[in-house]
Amino acid sequence: MAGQSVSNKTGIGARLRRKEDDRFLHGRGQYIGDVRLPRMRDVAFVRSPVAHARLTAVRIPDHLRPSVFIAKDLTGVLAIRAVSPLPGFQASEQPPLVIDKIRHVGELIAMCVADTRAEAEDIAAQVIVEYEELPAVVDMLKARSQKTGQKSFKLLHLVGAVATEAVRLRRDGFNKAIAKPIDGITIEMIEVVTDWKPELAVNGLQDTLTKGPIDAIFTESDFLTPFLIPVLTRAGYGTDPTGHG
Repeated sequence: MAGQSVSNKTGIGARLRRKEDDRFLHGRGQYIGDVRLPRMRDVAFVRSPVAHARLTAVRIPDHLRPSVFIAKDLTGVLAIRAVSPLPGFQASEQPPLVIDKIRHVGELIAMCVADTRAEAEDIAAQVIVEYEELPAVVDMLKARSQKTGQKSFKLLHLVGAVATEAVRLRRDGFNKAIAKPIDGITIEMIEVVTDWKPELAVNGLQDTLTKGPIDAIFTESDFLTPFLIPVLTRAGYGTDPTGHG
């Protein structure tokens, strides 16, 4: 009934008995940061504060130079290469540390090594990064539009039952985001009611794909994602920015 909260005994939104709280509340919990091994050292990274820039210099105090590593120090370290047999997938390489161009906020620029985490962070704070900021496109649809000239985007919204506050907030955030106008771009919304049932989500996705390609999917819970990936893979969806991946 309206105004009443939904409390499920099982599934999404259910109250689960937690088994791990006792050790955390009594100070017996252990995290990755608590693990200490012989000859182990700590690392802190200097990261990019901007989304897009040309890296011009990394200033390291002379007395700290042996403890700070930048891209040119990583001789023999290969870039991380993403490959996939999916149709239309464009292979890409990601260097461990920025070489000359910054491509996202938080990208790793320098690695500072010390005996403790606190010392590593103190070293990182003394490294000065100089860069020439470049324009950044922060909207997915606008980015694709600039690259391909595409002006209309088809978005599939898999609608679930609102069972938790987190789900409601996620849906509200999505609705606010798509309500914002994007210059010269129109969004065609297709809604499929799933009630959190995988078979309804899969059938809805398959039916939608028979009517034409889609550009993006929004689901209010990651619970459905594993069921959707095989359908998209069989349909040939990869990460091709010029197609409909």
